[in-house]
Amino acid sequence: MINTRRQVLDEIAAHKRLELERCKQSRPLESFIEDCRPAEGGLLEAAFRMPQPNTKLMLEIKPSSPSAGVLAVDLNLPEVLAAYNRAGVSISVLTDERYFGGSLGLLSEVAQQSTHPVLRKDFILDPYQVYEARHAGASAVLLIVKMLNDRELTELTALVRQLGMTPLIEIQNSHELERALTVEPTILLMNNRDLQTLSMDLDTTSRLSGEIPAGIIRISASGIESRADIERLQPYCDGFLVGSVLMRQPAGQLADKLRELTGP
Repeated sequence: MINTRRQVLDEIAAHKRLELERCKQSRPLESFIEDCRPAEGGLLEAAFRMPQPNTKLMLEIKPSSPSAGVLAVDLNLPEVLAAYNRAGVSISVLTDERYFGGSLGLLSEVAQQSTHPVLRKDFILDPYQVYEARHAGASAVLLIVKMLNDRELTELTALVRQLGMTPLIEIQNSHELERALTVEPTILLMNNRDLQTLSMDLDTTSRLSGEIPAGIIRISASGIESRADIERLQPYCDGFLVGSVLMRQPAGQLADKLRELTGP
């Protein structure tokens, strides 16, 4: 687990850049770029604009995390996907291996076994990773404003769209929202967790929501563990990303937890 007193993102970004260099050497982009056929655009936005269900959930597959450690010791992917496909409108897959226990192989399995739009959730720093996401079957890619400069944010957003995918832009404060708006997002993820300190504040969603222009889909993420959390935040967003609490569910209890979260 990462020492939370350190600059968490600095450590993760440094490792990610080293990992990227190794990937580029072992699997050059030229070896798979021609197989990266564009996705059917707008799938993620359409999922969150559907009239039903009332509570729209992006459900996450996250075997572990820096803040919580191991969440799913033995991930039963068919069982998890059966429940997620019924209760959610989209699926998020962590593909970072070192800190979250995920992989591109896991993303590919999910994309093959679900009809929902699938998000690649990772620390995206380079166009190579966007092509990886599309090659694995993703229909959306997370771009974290805090980790990117303005040029990187603009160029990566454009590439994600060029490949028919949706850029899900993550923000955590007003300054990041201002930067995000320069790329004309259709959907924003408001992260209640400060990625530098790992501290949590559900009021992040209510603070940011009023600053987001009308027409942009607003997703609240992190710290959402109960129906009470959802009801507290529902006036301020169009959907929720839920992961850790689901990954911690004992065998056979996942469907019950999802019924609680979706509510009446």
